[in-house]
Amino acid sequence: KNDYNIIKGTNTGMKWQCVEFVNRYYLQIYSNNIRIAGTHANQYFATANDRGLVSYLNDGSVPPQVGDIVVSEGGGYGHVAIVRDVTPTYVVAQQNWSNNVGDLNMPLTWDGKHLGAFGGSSTYIVKGWLRLAGPTPIVSVSINPPSATVFVGGTQQFTTTVTGSANQSVIWNVQEGASGGIITNGGLYTAPNTPGPYHVV
Repeated sequence: KNDYNIIKGTNTGMKWQCVEFVNRYYLQIYSNNIRIAGTHANQYFATANDRGLVSYLNDGSVPPQVGDIVVSEGGGYGHVAIVRDVTPTYVVAQQNWSNNVGDLNMPLTWDGKHLGAFGGSSTYIVKGWLRLAGPTPIVSVSINPPSATVFVGGTQQFTTTVTGSANQSVIWNVQEGASGGIITNGGLYTAPNTPGPYHVV
């Protein structure tokens, strides 16, 4: 629909494409505007230098790290995502893949040198990853309390501590979706009527 997202006066791209997500992440976390208007995900690797990024080929000697942009040039327009965790497996956050909460926690296989394709697809093979030139700030988020026992239908207030970024805002989700309860933008979790282990992320 040609509807674009604007963050503090900066156009991060068309809602809600995968490239908009990584553009917004780098703007909000690192204060870097990496967007080049009119380019698609399959052009990010080739234009890394123009974005102030360094490119690393899959199967090379430099492994991905948290905050890197993972790039696939497959499909019609390619796909990009952000590395959010590297232990014990590589996990990426993205949008416009499954279009559900699972997009925040997609695991990618890693054998010590090769990063597997998005969703195990033979189409979306990973070309490599991108990161800021120079030292990349390490951003970490801790949830407090780290775990809690909540009665059925009960509530629990969670808070976060963000280090390594001036941006202290977070987006809350329940990993299991609506069946695992609900959580407000302020971190107030309400447990579902069915007992079980649920995960606030």
